[in-house]
Amino acid sequence: MSPSDLERRVLDMLLDHPGEHAEALRAQRADLEVTGRTYTGLSLQSSLNPDLSAPVAGTLNVVLGGILGRHSSHPDPIGFNLFVRNGRLVLLEGVAFSDEWPDDESAIRLERIPLNYEQDRKLLSPE
Repeated sequence: MSPSDLERRVLDMLLDHPGEHAEALRAQRADLEVTGRTYTGLSLQSSLNPDLSAPVAGTLNVVLGGILGRHSSHPDPIGFNLFVRNGRLVLLEGVAFSDEWPDDESAIRLERIPLNYEQDRKLLSPE
């Protein structure tokens, strides 16, 4: 299945970095397949399968997490993590910090966490 609107928005923000690794991961995102989407009540877990012909980001093994989601009906934010294994996108996770996962994902507003976002940039653009 194709990524949902929320999954696309989160991936776009998490991969909005300079550098060769980020470029390869964005290329994987272009033809990405979601092979499983699980809602646990508090979280969303999306298993990702990039096209095998897409570039690989070396042997990169990281968890990117510089994004929070906010929903008007939830007092606390939603944290998002993107797992990269062996240079390939493998899992996108969203976790509601204290409430149930919102029914209306289109109302989730995304924002960057400056410190985490800077750490993600360094992971994707090693000097």
